[in-house]
Amino acid sequence: MTGGLPRALLLDLDDTILHYGAGGDGLWREVVGSFAAALPVAPVCLLEAIDAVRGPFWADPRRSRVARQDMFAARRTILAEAFGRLGLPRDGELVREVADAFSAAREARVEPFPGAVEALAELRRRGHALGLLTNGGARLQRAKLERHDLARLFDSVRIEGEVGVGKARARRVRNGARGPRRAARRGVHDRRRPRSRRRWWTRRGSRDGLDRSCGGGGPARRPGAARPLGAGPCRAAEPGLS
Repeated sequence: MTGGLPRALLLDLDDTILHYGAGGDGLWREVVGSFAAALPVAPVCLLEAIDAVRGPFWADPRRSRVARQDMFAARRTILAEAFGRLGLPRDGELVREVADAFSAAREARVEPFPGAVEALAELRRRGHALGLLTNGGARLQRAKLERHDLARLFDSVRIEGEVGVGKARARRVRNGARGPRRAARRGVHDRRRPRSRRRWWTRRGSRDGLDRSCGGGGPARRPGAARPLGAGPCRAAEPGLS
């Protein structure tokens, strides 16, 4: 133990180091609105259908475990189901265009939390071993690491899509850190902790002497049940009236 922290820290990526929750419902409104002229229903109707579909979609553990390996494909499936709820073709090109536009915008907005990269660099300077354990597909997760030059800060990187095991499985620790026997895990997967204790680099950092400027806001909560997005007749327009 040095500086009050374990020698080894195992960290999550999304919504711990990177702000992956950026956009959320607002981004869906923005993207769907940009396709308003091409949609056969009012944008608000499609948004309500998306809201009704995506919660149950991600709530299914088995389905989400497979779907998160390809987020672009997962969002196409969500859009297809939303279109189906509205009586629209589920396999049209418009489904792919809207879903991929959302996915591209979502990935483009991912940025590190303020001070997160500096905090990791400071931990390395102090001699801590850092391991990264993250769920998701190899291509998108590796792209985030490369885009933000994060891999250099870790002694070990384990991505679910590369090793075949997600961070919710016990083997993640055995595969994630080979040296230190004592390791602390920090990440949004430990949702039983009080919200105030999830801000690991601010609270732990200030207590152990790290400057608060190396901290940031706590991990953003991923969108859950969204607020109603409006009311009105939500059915496909009849041919010639769209």
